[in-house]
Amino acid sequence: MANAKNAVISSSQTTFRLKKVIDVTRELTEPFVKKLLIENWLYKNKWTRMLRVGELSEKGVDIKVRHAQYGRDYLIEAKGDPPKGSKNPHSIRENYFITALGQILTRMKYKSNYCYGVAFPSSYKKKAVKRIPWRVSKKLNLHVFIIYSTKKVERLTWKELKKHQS
Repeated sequence: MANAKNAVISSSQTTFRLKKVIDVTRELTEPFVKKLLIENWLYKNKWTRMLRVGELSEKGVDIKVRHAQYGRDYLIEAKGDPPKGSKNPHSIRENYFITALGQILTRMKYKSNYCYGVAFPSSYKKKAVKRIPWRVSKKLNLHVFIIYSTKKVERLTWKELKKHQS
């Protein structure tokens, strides 16, 4: 194996490049979570007008976008996985989770036509499903986006949260 990225792994049933394995285990940073959410869900579902993406050091919501047909806005707060080598990634993940919810809650407007969302890597899914009550999600029009390292994006509305919590 001269170059691990180009190495080929073979078995009796499958042959694939090691590069795909490396990509699947990639760290899901906040910028990567935002990028996948925009490319693999927002654009595909026509949330394309007036897209504004905040940088890590900027104040304000991480993603603000308007639907191409309905004139409805989405405000989304995104968080990534803790940095590799963190001493206590579970505590950091908990802190990121609470921070994301607090940030999106403080940006909510009374009687608005907004959709709200929080986007997390798949490592947060169990926490989000367990800790965000479906009734709160329904009342606040809050959606949870789960981003997978395979580039899949899953949107959990209050209905999906209810199914998981029942």
